[in-house]
Amino acid sequence: MLKILHTSDLHLGKSLYNVSRYDEFLKLLTELKETIVREQVDVLLIAGDVFDTTLPTTEAQRLYYTFLRELQFTPLKHTVIIAGNHDSPAFLNAPRTLLETLCHVSLVHCIDALHPEKEVLVLKDEQGVPYLIVAATPYIREREIRRFYLEEDETARNLAYRSAVADHLKAVADVAFSMQAKLEADFKVSVPAVAMAHLFTAGGISLEDDGVRELFVGSLSHIDASAFDTRYAYVALGHLHVPQQVNRNEFIQYSGTPLPMGFSETGDKHFVLLSLDREERKVSYLPIPRYKQLCQVKGDLEAITSKLAALRQSGTRALVEIIVTGQDVREALEERIGTLIQDSELEVVRIKDQRVFAGTLSEEETQSMDLSSLNEETVFLKRLDREELTDEERASLIDTYHELRVMMNEQEAEA
Repeated sequence: MLKILHTSDLHLGKSLYNVSRYDEFLKLLTELKETIVREQVDVLLIAGDVFDTTLPTTEAQRLYYTFLRELQFTPLKHTVIIAGNHDSPAFLNAPRTLLETLCHVSLVHCIDALHPEKEVLVLKDEQGVPYLIVAATPYIREREIRRFYLEEDETARNLAYRSAVADHLKAVADVAFSMQAKLEADFKVSVPAVAMAHLFTAGGISLEDDGVRELFVGSLSHIDASAFDTRYAYVALGHLHVPQQVNRNEFIQYSGTPLPMGFSETGDKHFVLLSLDREERKVSYLPIPRYKQLCQVKGDLEAITSKLAALRQSGTRALVEIIVTGQDVREALEERIGTLIQDSELEVVRIKDQRVFAGTLSEEETQSMDLSSLNEETVFLKRLDREELTDEERASLIDTYHELRVMMNEQEAEA
């Protein structure tokens, strides 16, 4: 029986409002290694977004490379990693030869639209007999797959991107199954094929603050599940942080982030284990412990005090976001919170003042509000609201803004 473990979106180095989560990542990677040993896993698939930024901290890099080195002392035969949209392809690829030689790691950092065979990996045992084909497609940037023109409107551009990605996935699948037929003819063994990709599928679920970075705005660029060949034994997806099946198909899955990236991620987290035995295949879910809870506490001073006291009494280890909706003085609130969390397992990472949206703050207080409560697009749209624009002018400016965001994010990924 061949056992394949699927995870993705580690986001090593991710902080929460400048609060380090190093200890959580360390425990997570320890849990992943112990799971591999306990379940006797043969192949590990990491479907993108290894790091949270294109220039990860030295701590994040140390976690990553130490983990890969320690995998040599487990039953694991091979690890396959693809780059996500948060990763720098060049940075991730730099130690590829060393990782392949010393740690049995295969890494695909970017696509080559003219050579889809570069994304098809054949894993072999110590005797050189193939046991698995992996079609490993990293995050596809628009410039890698098609030329775009500034005169294109948003709808046409998104549809063209979606079509180009689907065509590329088909080309990779054609190579994979052609290779499968050849290997089975040469070695007289059955060689299953699985796929990996880092993308947003149509109908996929994301949450407001989970950190999923959309380079295209709107759902027209989301890839339909039909783009994946039905002959794959399994499709391991990354990018969306909520664990989920695609079109209720248990063999096309997002494993989700192992750690919650935002306070809206309240559901359980897991690794996905695929077991293949000749013509049989089975998916099971391996739960991941919560090393710290992410708790959101909302209300006026009295309500916040009560909820924090209950968390403290329960002994919960948690990172806490506080949303203020009452009329209490900020200084009094902060003093009370400081007293409540002292010598506890609670750490307040942000106090978000929501009163501004109800018009209860003075102009002076409004000017000093925490801008981290707004995202970039909200600020841009609020700025447009202050101008006298026709619907056509407003739509044109929004399209231009979206184009600039795409270009900026892609340039950041190359840095």
